[in-house]
Amino acid sequence: MTKAFITINCVDRDVSGEFYRSVFDAKYAPDQDFNLGGFVYNIGSLRIVLLHNAGGRAASVFPDHAMVMLTVEVSDVLDTHRKAAASMGTVIEAPIAGDDCMLLMDPDGIVIEVFGGAPI
Repeated sequence: MTKAFITINCVDRDVSGEFYRSVFDAKYAPDQDFNLGGFVYNIGSLRIVLLHNAGGRAASVFPDHAMVMLTVEVSDVLDTHRKAAASMGTVIEAPIAGDDCMLLMDPDGIVIEVFGGAPI
């Protein structure tokens, strides 16, 4: 059986964990750590592993550099925007009327595209 997950090398995995819990309602899954030494969270069907081993934030600058982006579908983009604005992350591009997406940056500089099922 193949298992796939995303590993985020964090400056502070407690701060990153709080970001993903508060913005995306990520669920901590200690029974799924794969002996990686990281904290495992589930965001819906997406499994992320937060490893505390980065010396600084991601060096990529959006949209100037090639990078991997995390994309998350949510049921309420405006609610996610509110949560993100109150978190340790950064709102890069807020949702606008008639659109159902936004861009965030997590505390480690990972760019996240957020979209919803219906335009706002």
